[in-house]
Amino acid sequence: CDNSFERNNAPLTHTIGYTIQGFLACYSMMNRSDLLLASKKSLMVLMHKFELSKKPLAGRYYSNWKPAVKSSCITGNAQLSICWMELYKIIDDTRYLNAAFKMNDWLKKMQYQSKYEEIDGGLPGSYPLWGDYCPNAINSWGIKYFIDALLMELELKEKIMEEIV
Repeated sequence: CDNSFERNNAPLTHTIGYTIQGFLACYSMMNRSDLLLASKKSLMVLMHKFELSKKPLAGRYYSNWKPAVKSSCITGNAQLSICWMELYKIIDDTRYLNAAFKMNDWLKKMQYQSKYEEIDGGLPGSYPLWGDYCPNAINSWGIKYFIDALLMELELKEKIMEEIV
């Protein structure tokens, strides 16, 4: 699930996120349990990696889920947060919700707070900045997924609070 021929043996978490989002959307429309199972298996592995390391996910993974790079793809981390929340909404397993909220907290720490308005609020393409994905750059789509993840978190927190009250 990578969008390049030369690195397809180690796809980006960004494209892994796209693929899982697609599987979850198709599951919601078609109710195909194989798509839900494939999503759940991948998301569980990534959740465990994130939870155990207490670090962002690697930017690329081999098929055995070993990291292919030392840097992290910020966009992919935001997309996987969304996937964890989507899976939570389907199966009601709070482990995925907790992982998503922790990932969002980590992403908040990565967001630039700068006196320069051109970069204020931006996110680096990679962590560290010179990493494998969009090195030394800020991309717009990383922020888009980060905002989506934050909005989804807010929606879920509001829903949970309504259920409590």
